[in-house]
Amino acid sequence: MFSGLTPAGHEYYAGHYRGEDYLCLRHAMVEFGGNLGAEPQYVVGMMENLVGTVSEFIEELDSQSEDPPPDASAENFLKSAVRIACTLFVRFLSIHPYRKGNGHAARLIVWAVLLRYGYPPLRFSVDPKPNNPNYDQLIQSYRLDDRSSLESYVIQCIG
Repeated sequence: MFSGLTPAGHEYYAGHYRGEDYLCLRHAMVEFGGNLGAEPQYVVGMMENLVGTVSEFIEELDSQSEDPPPDASAENFLKSAVRIACTLFVRFLSIHPYRKGNGHAARLIVWAVLLRYGYPPLRFSVDPKPNNPNYDQLIQSYRLDDRSSLESYVIQCIG
């Protein structure tokens, strides 16, 4: 699934953030779709914050899953799980912590969250990126607070 994500001679990219003390990572800036990732010196701290956010979100979903409120529906739980998966996906991409493979890792986050609750996003591939012609625009729109388009797309990918 992750073969070919690091250039030959740069295998150390795998599992290491931009800003870490490696020659090609220490000061590495990235641009993707006209957006800049976080500045390298902030990546580690931002990822630590994201880990905390992931824990909070998973606890929230686990709680809803184990002890649903009386007015809860399966559809509302699915929407909550997708909302959280998409939020984590876009936050990860905004940080863009790795030199290569950020899209793969971000899509794997969506898979991990949704599979935890029994929603396999089979048509939201990790590799290659989803073939939806509007994929990049869905991410950009999410960043601009149009969350429904990406979330609807991810729901359509479950099955």
